[in-house]
Amino acid sequence: MYDVIAQIIGIFGMLAAMISYQCKTNRNYFVFQGLCGVFFSIQFIMIGAWAGLMFNAYNIVRAVMYQSKIARTKACVIALEALVLACALTSIFAFKEAWWLVSLAYIAQATGTLSMWTRNGKTIRVAQLAIVSPFWLLYDALIPTPSIGGILCEIFNMISVIVSFIRFKKTGFDKT
Repeated sequence: MYDVIAQIIGIFGMLAAMISYQCKTNRNYFVFQGLCGVFFSIQFIMIGAWAGLMFNAYNIVRAVMYQSKIARTKACVIALEALVLACALTSIFAFKEAWWLVSLAYIAQATGTLSMWTRNGKTIRVAQLAIVSPFWLLYDALIPTPSIGGILCEIFNMISVIVSFIRFKKTGFDKT
């Protein structure tokens, strides 16, 4: 029953992520990305996937930071990229997770952080489709207790990004 509850929580994370790609404003996008991080952090605690926990807790911090006034500074993105690296190193050295699994999630997080910093809807979506979702999909599928919500999330994220390109055309969403 515990595993079923963990997987259901992952499904809620998936739903938050799917909604985020249909948001037309950065503010709403960041809010739903933060909610996604909350749900997946809880799920990864429950299934013992510590890198997943670290990176999703980081997602919450990133969502908050990207809504602040300092979000557009180079110092902000450098600090966030340093924090994502610290999450990766903590996962490997403190939690003893396989370096290659952690590396998959690290590449996804570092790329997502940089693309979100641009505040360019098209850049964010291309990064999500080409790097972020494929690398998270691999992580979610290859961890000892696979994250069904995570796997479905990344598949739906890729579909959702494609749908958003159709809906919003070339403009992506606003740059505020």
